[in-house]
Amino acid sequence: MSDIRKSSLLTCLLLILTACGGGGGGGSSGGTPVATYTVSGTISLPETAAVDSDTNDPQQAGRARNDTLVSAQIITNPVQLVGTLNVPSSGPAGANFAAGDLDDVYKTSLVAGQVVELSFVGNTSLNDMDLYLIDADSLAMVGASYSTLPTECIRVGRSGNFYVVADAYSGAAIYNLRIGAPGETSCANVSTSTNVIVPDQLVAKPSMRVTRAAQRALIHSANLETLDGNGHERAHLLRLPSDLAQRDKGFAKLRQASVRLSAATSGSLGKLFSHAGNEAQRAIETIHYAKQLMASGLYDYVEPNLLLQMQTISYAPNDPQYLPQRWHYEQINQPAAMDRINALSVAPTQRPLVAVIDSGIVDNHPDLQAQIADGHSFITISTTGDGDTTNPNDPSTRADSPVWHGTHVAGTIAALSNNGLFGASVAPMAQLMPLRVFAPGTGGASSFDIIQAIRYASGLSNRSGTVAARRADVINMSLGSQSTCPSQFATEIANARAQGVIVVAAAGNAARNDLASPASVGTPANCSGVIAVGATDARKQQTYYSNSGAALTLMAPGGDPSQSTTGTGYPDGIYSTLGNFDASGTRIPSFGLLAGTSMATPHVAGVMALMRYVYPSITPAQIDTLIAAGLMTDDLGVAGRDDATGYGLINARKAVEQALALASSSSTAPTGIVIASPASISFGSTATSASLELKTTATTTETVSSIVSSTPAVTIAANSIDATTKLGTYTVSVDRTSLPVGTSFPILTVNTSTRTFTVQLTVIKNAVVTSSQANYGRVLVSIENAGTGTKLGQSNVFASGGKYAWSISGIPAGQIRIIAGTNLDNDGVYCKLGEVCGRYPDPSTSITVGGNLSGMDFPIAPTGTTTTSTLDSAASHVQ
Repeated sequence: MSDIRKSSLLTCLLLILTACGGGGGGGSSGGTPVATYTVSGTISLPETAAVDSDTNDPQQAGRARNDTLVSAQIITNPVQLVGTLNVPSSGPAGANFAAGDLDDVYKTSLVAGQVVELSFVGNTSLNDMDLYLIDADSLAMVGASYSTLPTECIRVGRSGNFYVVADAYSGAAIYNLRIGAPGETSCANVSTSTNVIVPDQLVAKPSMRVTRAAQRALIHSANLETLDGNGHERAHLLRLPSDLAQRDKGFAKLRQASVRLSAATSGSLGKLFSHAGNEAQRAIETIHYAKQLMASGLYDYVEPNLLLQMQTISYAPNDPQYLPQRWHYEQINQPAAMDRINALSVAPTQRPLVAVIDSGIVDNHPDLQAQIADGHSFITISTTGDGDTTNPNDPSTRADSPVWHGTHVAGTIAALSNNGLFGASVAPMAQLMPLRVFAPGTGGASSFDIIQAIRYASGLSNRSGTVAARRADVINMSLGSQSTCPSQFATEIANARAQGVIVVAAAGNAARNDLASPASVGTPANCSGVIAVGATDARKQQTYYSNSGAALTLMAPGGDPSQSTTGTGYPDGIYSTLGNFDASGTRIPSFGLLAGTSMATPHVAGVMALMRYVYPSITPAQIDTLIAAGLMTDDLGVAGRDDATGYGLINARKAVEQALALASSSSTAPTGIVIASPASISFGSTATSASLELKTTATTTETVSSIVSSTPAVTIAANSIDATTKLGTYTVSVDRTSLPVGTSFPILTVNTSTRTFTVQLTVIKNAVVTSSQANYGRVLVSIENAGTGTKLGQSNVFASGGKYAWSISGIPAGQIRIIAGTNLDNDGVYCKLGEVCGRYPDPSTSITVGGNLSGMDFPIAPTGTTTTSTLDSAASHVQ
């Protein structure tokens, strides 16, 4: 029985380190001194990195309270900031435990269309963090986001100077605060020029399940006044007491009566302002009152009396983490494919089914749970089938150090989209058939288990004794080994194709670019009839790890975290659904970055699902023909097919158009349109040029007439374009000399033969030419034995000039890995959700120490929260 081995699946490590000083190991064996060496390097971080100036880390350098408007921390714009909040005596012991850190106040200039995003880590039934936007001139609370979800956002309605307030209503949390370029992401909460709510007023609908007498008693004890309303039939209008002392007493009474206790008080935010009674202060207290009254259980809902109704911005999709995904979906033209499908006069009714043969799935993930239509586990642990179950759930525990590979793959294919949670997918209308063949912690799956899964997905008899009620339309196999195609795979793949199943597999990450040998593409991708997928980075170039060869079919985004080319401030990687663990070890849904041909493959499987959605009868042979004719791809490298990039980069819009054309000999497909890729560009404070491609979503007569910059500081030069259509690549350059100090948002206006659209730019100009101020606070660098995980040495480092220089002595000869991370909340756990983390090298490899080593350089970035991105530079390049 052959054994298919994955690369290491370790990403975001949980490092519980008791010592915090520098230094290393060393020692002797039997009285003989052991030679030890020094390992050193530099840790880089995003230019927009920032840290809350009063985290719970007692070792934080330069600590400064930022709890009031007077002491507000000045931040740059854009920014990716990490911080902590807690009410008194909540969360881990640390600098803020006793007194609490109820508010972090930041001051910055914002531009209309920007979105301020706050996301945090923690159980939302115990921890509640809110986001407020206060006009710096009028001190009016012009924006508020105060749900019970772990993510809050406010879209800026007008430009100006503002205070951004991160507020702890209850509990404790690590949070990420992000401000990006205008139009980068969507948000339903839009700020205005005046208060967004009527201070001191609540709209409350009594519950029919409780007596009116109980409600009256609570209202009386809370010192609330009923302005309008009687009985249970409709909502009541309540008013908070104007006397601040009575307000505090009333809130305390509400806490005692509530189902969920909170240590926050209405007076806790009074210190934000220099005088009592400020409208923004009263507005925040009104929100706190609403939450506490709702927690009493006596009302169906309690809300502030709104002055501004929520407005939905027409961005698609509305998922909060679509921004880091945008580059890899735009690269394959997926948004244009969805536009084409949504424009159909009659929507298809049969949802395609995609089998994911992998490590199982986080079956309670809110972006995946409703998408699972069938599933099974084919696991051989000691004897054949001894781990088989009808449940495809990934059973990994924290001790297994799982990477959630199958969950990530499944999310790229068919995560729910436009549901306001996590991210989007290639084919959100598709259903999933997760088939687990990897046992936790093993890193390998037997070929026999895999072929059982192939047969199950194909609707054929298999070891389980159960035949799938419906065979899959597509099989995704993001796995492989470096060998020729064995007969068992060849046979079952042929059987699957005979059943009408489209089979897609990863080319592999061994970077064995031996163009003369088909074995350069791993198996089963090199088997006949399989669509073998290689990986591109955000520059549309073949990644350093992606295998090549005659068996390579085409390319799709796989990412390369060592590159910083996405134009969004996020590392170059593939972002999708994941699992993680909270402090108690309970599995929780998450979202984050991985990279590899494993991540490229589900992009193609998702496109196959789109084709089956619009034309359920399309056959594998028809798809083979379309690929060979170059009708589903954009050519890369040398003209025509080549062994480095196959037939080119998968194009979802082209694929959908071809499927529709086959479905109808007289397709009424509308012509395509011209689009820009990327849709926006961030230059930061140092970059002076970037590449912009103008291309069409499908066949069209639309051509480019001109590209006009909103400022002379930005110029556009043709690089490689068609002389007639002016489609192709351009170089966008910026000269900061004439730009004002701070952040500018120039716009490129693209005029075509039929319409006009814009490309948003972001440019930062520092006051003087200085080193970067990027900072994530104290970082602990640790060196571990690659085989045993034993810690060999560690050192605390602090940012200087936008980077961390580190050096650790006393490291013995052997194989090592390097991990770096923050511990903002001082719980002793590094690299968990919300913290900043990175590692070197790739988890599938290690470093050999046989002398002093320098130049061990790698990046770190926030690992995200339950809804934000796991920006782990150590993303596994798994097959």
